[in-house]
Amino acid sequence: MIITRENTNLVPKGASNNTAVSGPGLSDPPPSYQATSGPQSQPYTPQIHIIQSSLRYRESPTRRFWRALVVAVLVWFLVTVLVQSIYGVARRGTGVWSGDFSIPSNVVLSRCPYGEDWSDVDPIFHQDVTAIDWQFPYASRASFELPLSSKTLFLLSRGSMTSGTVKVVTSDEVSDVVKVHVVVKHYNRNVYDQGVKVCLIERSNDEIGVGYFTRRWNGPEQRFRYEATVVLPATKNRKPLHIQNFETDIPNISHQIGDLQGLVEFSYIDLKGSNAPISATSISADTGVFHTSNSPITGVFNATRSLTLKTSNAPIKVDVGIRNDESYVSELTMRTSNGGRYIANALSSNGPVYIKFPTTPLDSTLKLQVATSNSPAVVTLDPAYQGSLSLATSNFAPILKRKNVEDPTGKGRKRTIKASTFGRAILRGSVSWSGQEGTGNVDVKSSNAPVTLEL
Repeated sequence: MIITRENTNLVPKGASNNTAVSGPGLSDPPPSYQATSGPQSQPYTPQIHIIQSSLRYRESPTRRFWRALVVAVLVWFLVTVLVQSIYGVARRGTGVWSGDFSIPSNVVLSRCPYGEDWSDVDPIFHQDVTAIDWQFPYASRASFELPLSSKTLFLLSRGSMTSGTVKVVTSDEVSDVVKVHVVVKHYNRNVYDQGVKVCLIERSNDEIGVGYFTRRWNGPEQRFRYEATVVLPATKNRKPLHIQNFETDIPNISHQIGDLQGLVEFSYIDLKGSNAPISATSISADTGVFHTSNSPITGVFNATRSLTLKTSNAPIKVDVGIRNDESYVSELTMRTSNGGRYIANALSSNGPVYIKFPTTPLDSTLKLQVATSNSPAVVTLDPAYQGSLSLATSNFAPILKRKNVEDPTGKGRKRTIKASTFGRAILRGSVSWSGQEGTGNVDVKSSNAPVTLEL
């Protein structure tokens, strides 16, 4: 309480005017307040506060915008760095490899590059960079040599983390070995040698090849990509290179075969993959087997004895050349499932051609062209075929054989076969089920020999 001149008469009731008010700090009478001759001074602190408030209020909106923008960018940068660091650690993680490498019991490991045996490659800077390369910060390279004198040359892969591609190409370099260049692209080099093994491998009966094996990974994401290039050399006499047996068994890895026509001939070739396509610019063999799944088979395939093309859930689109002599019968087998499109050309000269389609998928489309000379041509079609027919020869009348068959769909449909001759040597017609002719096309030609089509 402060007592001023105006309230000095406020004293306790019953006290005299001369009695002072007792209490702490009030033992002495309050000082008298007298007016001064000069103006009263005002506290300065409130003025500072007012001035500061005034300056803050008058700050430019543009300046406030840029200040906020700088702060926002700084915060964004720090958060991004933090998130990336956490994500990187999580991906590298503390996962472990488990189990052994899936190496078949009949395979012997001969040489397996490890650590510094591999040459580091940065896939981002090589000439043929692809979108896939940007997913793999690291890549390692190694090379192997397979003697041409071996009975069988082969590629093998096993493990849950196998994916990539195998290319087969030719070289102008004369050599007695087949070179296999392997590049393994990976996300984390720290765990590479623990989970991936690429080796020169051997099997009994003088068989040599390259194997790619992976272990099971338990932990955050790990990815690998296997890319192998098989380089077939030239011969000293510049004649086609002869390879006795060449085989692959590489799940989830695609096959890309270059133009080997006139440069390489295989006695036997068997390429097996899955979930990846097989494509061939041109390849020739006495016996050829090409097998994949869930992916197409495309290209030019030539054989003298037997050719087998099999896939599933995908089309077969090929040009087929069948050369034949009279000592044996050449065979062509093409098979897919769940529909599909078949485009095949079978060409021969001075040798017979026998082509049989025992089964084809319902609602599939077959486009077949068969041509030979001075020898008969016989084609047998599956009852599911729908489309046009064309048979032509010289000096003989084309033969169309019809069989009584049931509706392959089980719906009781009726098959209709129409045929018309043009002159003595040409027959044209169509096959339909309940009026649905389909888009297939079969064209069979020969000269100086009979032509037969069985339905």
